Amino acid sequence: MPNSVNLRKRLSVCFGATNYPPIDQFYHNIGRWRGHVREYTLAEAVYICEAAGFEVLSATTFEGLAYDKFRPPVLQAFLLASSAIPSLRSCLCVVARKPKSWTPVAEDPDAFRKAVASSLPPGIR
Repeated sequence: MPNSVNLRKRLSVCFGATNYPPIDQFYHNIGRWRGHVREYTLAEAVYICEAAGFEVLSATTFEGLAYDKFRPPVLQAFLLASSAIPSLRSCLCVVARKPKSWTPVAEDPDAFRKAVASSLPPGIR
């Protein structure tokens, strides 16, 4: 079985990628999601808000756990590293506004098929 924490995946996550299924497959899923519980990247959180019809006002990462988990000098080293690579930070904050004309987005079977098809290897679509 694949190792979800192999070096390539760890490095990808440091640069903002995810090792979960593509967010559009999760978002456009018809009915109840049957995949794993997941955490999100900042880009995925923004995608969910925008796909739901919200206007994203700001999106950022912040550190909420390191102060309790690390002691100096490890804390200072981590904070320095996370200032250079913000995706290392433990928390996301997306502030979005619901437009006055907002209505809930209905399930869209075509969007789900498109999301699944986009992750298939070439030649299988």
